[in-house]
Amino acid sequence: MRMGRLAVYALALCAALVTAPYGTAKIPEASARPAAPSASAAIVSVFANLRGSPETSGGEVDGSGRAQISLNVAKRKACWSLRVAGIGKPLSAHVHQAARGEDGPVIIPLGARYSARGCVIAPRRSIRAVASNPGSFYVNVHTHDFLNGAVRGQLHR
Repeated sequence: MRMGRLAVYALALCAALVTAPYGTAKIPEASARPAAPSASAAIVSVFANLRGSPETSGGEVDGSGRAQISLNVAKRKACWSLRVAGIGKPLSAHVHQAARGEDGPVIIPLGARYSARGCVIAPRRSIRAVASNPGSFYVNVHTHDFLNGAVRGQLHR
C-alpha cells in the first residue's frame, strides 16, 4: 500500500510539472482567438525583427537581430533560429505574451540558456496560441548588461 501511495504522489507531481505554464500568462479562450492553424499546416513559421528600442526598460540601442520560430502544435515543439548583433554575449531568449510596448510573461523559453538554434517541447496550448495569433507575442534576448532584455521584436507571419 505504501508503494502505491508513493506512486500516486509521484504521478501527481509529474502531472503538475508537465502542465504548469511558464509565467502567469492567460492564453485567450477559444472564442477570443482566431482559429488554430489547420492540421494540413503542420508547421507554422513566425518571425521577429529584433531591435533595442522596443524594450520597455531600455534595450541596447545598437542591438539588432532576427528570430525565426517554427511551431509544431501536434508535437508540442518550437524550433528557433536567432541572429543577434551589437548586444554583447546573450544569456537567454524567450517568447513572451504581450502587445507591443508592454511586458508579459514567458510563454516559451528558447532553451535553458542562450543558443542561436534549438528546439524545445512546450505546452500545446502555448504553441497553438503563438501559431494562431503571433502578433500578441514577442521574442527578446537577454544579456548581463540588459537582464530585462537587450533586443525585442513582435512576432509576425
